[in-house]
Amino acid sequence: MGAVQDNQDNQAARRWQIKQAAREVFGTLGYHNARVIDIIAAANVSRRTFYSYFDGKEALVEAIFDDFEVLLKELRRLEFPADIDTPAELRARLQRSAGLVIPFAVANGDIAKLVFEGLAQDQKVLTERSQRFLAELEAYAQAYLETAMGRGLIRPVNARIASSLVTGIFLETGRKVLLLSDDASIQEWSDEIVALIDLGFLADRG
Repeated sequence: MGAVQDNQDNQAARRWQIKQAAREVFGTLGYHNARVIDIIAAANVSRRTFYSYFDGKEALVEAIFDDFEVLLKELRRLEFPADIDTPAELRARLQRSAGLVIPFAVANGDIAKLVFEGLAQDQKVLTERSQRFLAELEAYAQAYLETAMGRGLIRPVNARIASSLVTGIFLETGRKVLLLSDDASIQEWSDEIVALIDLGFLADRG
Protein backbone atom coordinates (compact mmCIF):
# COMPACT_ATOMS: atom_id res chain seq x y z
CA MET A 1 0.00 0.00 0.00
CA GLY A 2 2.88 2.33 0.87
CA ALA A 3 4.50 1.76 -2.51
CA VAL A 4 1.24 2.61 -4.29
CA GLN A 5 0.90 5.82 -2.29
CA ASP A 6 4.50 6.77 -3.00
CA ASN A 7 3.91 6.24 -6.72
CA GLN A 8 0.78 8.40 -6.62
CA ASP A 9 2.66 11.11 -4.74
CA ASN A 10 5.48 10.97 -7.28
CA GLN A 11 3.03 11.27 -10.15
CA ALA A 12 1.30 14.23 -8.52
CA ALA A 13 4.66 15.90 -7.90
CA ARG A 14 5.76 15.37 -11.51
CA ARG A 15 2.43 16.70 -12.82
CA TRP A 16 2.80 19.79 -10.62
CA GLN A 17 6.40 20.22 -11.84
CA ILE A 18 5.28 20.26 -15.46
CA LYS A 19 2.43 22.67 -14.76
CA GLN A 20 4.72 25.08 -12.91
CA ALA A 21 7.20 24.96 -15.78
CA ALA A 22 4.37 25.65 -18.24
CA ARG A 23 3.24 28.65 -16.18
CA GLU A 24 6.76 30.07 -16.29
CA VAL A 25 7.08 29.51 -20.02
CA PHE A 26 3.63 30.90 -20.80
CA GLY A 27 4.33 33.91 -18.57
CA THR A 28 7.59 34.61 -20.40
CA LEU A 29 6.81 33.72 -24.01
CA GLY A 30 3.03 33.89 -24.09
CA TYR A 31 0.80 30.96 -24.96
CA HIS A 32 0.94 31.47 -28.71
CA ASN A 33 4.74 31.56 -28.88
CA ALA A 34 5.41 28.84 -26.32
CA ARG A 35 6.25 25.39 -27.66
CA VAL A 36 5.94 22.05 -25.94
CA ILE A 37 9.69 21.63 -26.28
CA ASP A 38 10.15 24.84 -24.26
CA ILE A 39 8.00 23.44 -21.46
CA ILE A 40 9.81 20.10 -21.53
CA ALA A 41 13.14 21.90 -21.17
CA ALA A 42 11.89 24.12 -18.35
CA ALA A 43 10.43 21.13 -16.50
CA ASN A 44 13.59 19.09 -17.09
CA VAL A 45 11.63 16.02 -18.13
CA SER A 46 11.71 13.78 -21.17
CA ARG A 47 9.28 14.14 -24.05
CA ARG A 48 7.84 10.74 -23.13
CA THR A 49 7.29 11.82 -19.53
CA PHE A 50 5.59 15.04 -20.63
CA TYR A 51 3.15 13.24 -22.90
CA SER A 52 2.35 10.66 -20.25
CA TYR A 53 0.75 13.52 -18.27
CA PHE A 54 -0.47 16.00 -20.89
CA ASP A 55 -1.50 15.77 -24.55
CA GLY A 56 -0.09 19.22 -25.30
CA LYS A 57 -0.42 22.93 -24.56
CA GLU A 58 -4.21 22.92 -24.54
CA ALA A 59 -4.39 20.19 -21.89
CA LEU A 60 -1.91 22.16 -19.79
CA VAL A 61 -3.99 25.32 -20.04
CA GLU A 62 -7.07 23.39 -18.92
CA ALA A 63 -5.20 22.00 -15.90
CA ILE A 64 -3.70 25.37 -14.97
CA PHE A 65 -7.07 27.14 -15.13
CA ASP A 66 -8.69 24.33 -13.13
CA ASP A 67 -6.16 24.82 -10.32
CA PHE A 68 -6.51 28.59 -10.41
CA GLU A 69 -10.30 28.50 -10.28
CA VAL A 70 -10.22 26.31 -7.16
CA LEU A 71 -8.07 28.92 -5.41
CA LEU A 72 -10.23 31.77 -6.64
CA LYS A 73 -13.46 30.12 -5.49
CA GLU A 74 -12.05 29.77 -1.98
CA LEU A 75 -11.01 33.41 -1.98
CA ARG A 76 -14.47 34.47 -3.15
CA ARG A 77 -16.16 32.32 -0.50
CA LEU A 78 -14.18 34.02 2.25
CA GLU A 79 -15.02 37.52 1.01
CA PHE A 80 -18.75 37.15 0.22
CA PRO A 81 -20.93 39.73 2.08
CA ALA A 82 -23.73 37.42 3.30
CA ASP A 83 -22.72 37.93 6.96
CA ILE A 84 -22.42 41.75 6.84
CA ASP A 85 -25.01 44.01 8.46
CA THR A 86 -23.86 47.63 7.93
CA PRO A 87 -22.33 49.71 5.12
CA ALA A 88 -19.34 50.38 7.38
CA GLU A 89 -18.71 46.65 7.68
CA LEU A 90 -19.05 46.28 3.92
CA ARG A 91 -16.55 49.09 3.40
CA ALA A 92 -14.07 47.31 5.67
CA ARG A 93 -14.68 44.02 3.85
CA LEU A 94 -14.12 45.71 0.47
CA GLN A 95 -10.84 47.17 1.68
CA ARG A 96 -9.73 43.76 2.87
CA SER A 97 -10.89 42.09 -0.34
CA ALA A 98 -9.04 44.54 -2.56
CA GLY A 99 -5.97 44.05 -0.39
CA LEU A 100 -6.20 40.31 -1.05
CA VAL A 101 -7.39 40.13 -4.65
CA ILE A 102 -4.87 42.44 -6.30
CA PRO A 103 -1.77 40.89 -4.64
CA PHE A 104 -3.28 37.47 -5.45
CA ALA A 105 -3.51 38.48 -9.11
CA VAL A 106 0.06 39.80 -9.05
CA ALA A 107 1.32 36.59 -7.43
CA ASN A 108 -0.41 34.67 -10.22
CA GLY A 109 0.58 37.13 -12.92
CA ASP A 110 1.44 34.40 -15.39
CA ILE A 111 -2.17 33.22 -15.35
CA ALA A 112 -3.50 36.76 -15.57
CA LYS A 113 -1.35 37.26 -18.66
CA LEU A 114 -2.83 34.09 -20.13
CA VAL A 115 -6.32 35.50 -19.55
CA PHE A 116 -5.45 38.76 -21.31
CA GLU A 117 -3.91 36.86 -24.23
CA GLY A 118 -6.95 34.61 -24.47
CA LEU A 119 -9.33 37.57 -24.49
CA ALA A 120 -7.28 39.48 -27.08
CA GLN A 121 -6.60 36.66 -29.53
CA ASP A 122 -8.47 33.63 -30.84
CA GLN A 123 -6.51 30.84 -29.18
CA LYS A 124 -9.23 28.16 -29.04
CA VAL A 125 -9.02 26.50 -25.60
CA LEU A 126 -7.19 29.45 -24.05
CA THR A 127 -9.78 31.90 -25.35
CA GLU A 128 -12.63 29.67 -24.21
CA ARG A 129 -11.21 29.36 -20.69
CA SER A 130 -10.41 33.08 -20.52
CA GLN A 131 -13.97 33.99 -21.52
CA ARG A 132 -15.34 31.50 -19.00
CA PHE A 133 -13.12 33.00 -16.32
CA LEU A 134 -14.38 36.49 -17.14
CA ALA A 135 -18.01 35.30 -17.08
CA GLU A 136 -17.44 33.70 -13.65
CA LEU A 137 -15.98 36.94 -12.31
CA GLU A 138 -18.96 38.90 -13.57
CA ALA A 139 -21.40 36.35 -12.13
CA TYR A 140 -19.66 36.58 -8.76
CA ALA A 141 -19.72 40.39 -8.85
CA GLN A 142 -23.43 40.32 -9.72
CA ALA A 143 -24.23 37.91 -6.88
CA TYR A 144 -22.16 40.07 -4.52
CA LEU A 145 -24.07 43.23 -5.50
CA GLU A 146 -27.47 41.53 -5.34
CA THR A 147 -26.70 40.16 -1.88
CA ALA A 148 -25.49 43.57 -0.68
CA MET A 149 -28.62 45.24 -2.10
CA GLY A 150 -30.84 42.66 -0.41
CA ARG A 151 -29.21 43.49 2.92
CA GLY A 152 -29.61 47.24 2.38
CA LEU A 153 -25.87 47.81 2.23
CA ILE A 154 -25.71 49.49 -1.18
CA ARG A 155 -28.06 51.69 -3.16
CA PRO A 156 -30.30 50.04 -5.79
CA VAL A 157 -28.34 49.35 -8.99
CA ASN A 158 -28.66 47.29 -12.13
CA ALA A 159 -26.49 44.48 -10.79
CA ARG A 160 -25.86 42.94 -14.22
CA ILE A 161 -24.47 46.15 -15.70
CA ALA A 162 -22.70 47.20 -12.51
CA SER A 163 -20.99 43.82 -12.23
CA SER A 164 -19.53 44.25 -15.73
CA LEU A 165 -18.23 47.69 -14.76
CA VAL A 166 -16.64 46.41 -11.54
CA THR A 167 -15.04 43.50 -13.40
CA GLY A 168 -13.70 45.96 -15.95
CA ILE A 169 -12.07 47.99 -13.17
CA PHE A 170 -10.24 44.94 -11.88
CA LEU A 171 -9.22 43.85 -15.39
CA GLU A 172 -7.79 47.28 -16.19
CA THR A 173 -5.95 47.28 -12.87
CA GLY A 174 -4.45 43.91 -13.73
CA ARG A 175 -3.46 45.14 -17.18
CA LYS A 176 -1.73 48.23 -15.82
CA VAL A 177 0.02 46.51 -12.91
CA LEU A 178 0.99 43.26 -14.64
CA LEU A 179 1.52 44.17 -18.27
CA LEU A 180 2.47 47.85 -18.16
CA SER A 181 4.34 47.84 -14.82
CA ASP A 182 2.51 50.92 -13.58
CA ASP A 183 4.46 53.01 -11.06
CA ALA A 184 1.61 53.19 -8.54
CA SER A 185 1.79 50.67 -5.71
CA ILE A 186 -0.63 47.80 -5.29
CA GLN A 187 -1.93 49.52 -2.15
CA GLU A 188 -2.66 52.71 -4.10
CA TRP A 189 -4.63 50.75 -6.70
CA SER A 190 -6.53 48.93 -3.93
CA ASP A 191 -7.37 52.19 -2.17
CA GLU A 192 -8.67 53.86 -5.32
CA ILE A 193 -10.80 50.86 -6.31
CA VAL A 194 -12.42 50.81 -2.86
CA ALA A 195 -12.96 54.58 -3.01
CA LEU A 196 -14.73 54.30 -6.38
CA ILE A 197 -16.95 51.44 -5.20
CA ASP A 198 -17.66 53.30 -1.97
CA LEU A 199 -18.65 56.45 -3.85
CA GLY A 200 -20.77 54.64 -6.42
CA PHE A 201 -22.50 51.91 -4.46
CA LEU A 202 -22.59 52.19 -0.68
CA ALA A 203 -25.94 53.17 0.79
CA ASP A 204 -24.39 55.20 3.59
CA ARG A 205 -21.00 56.82 3.15
CA GLY A 206 -21.00 58.44 6.55
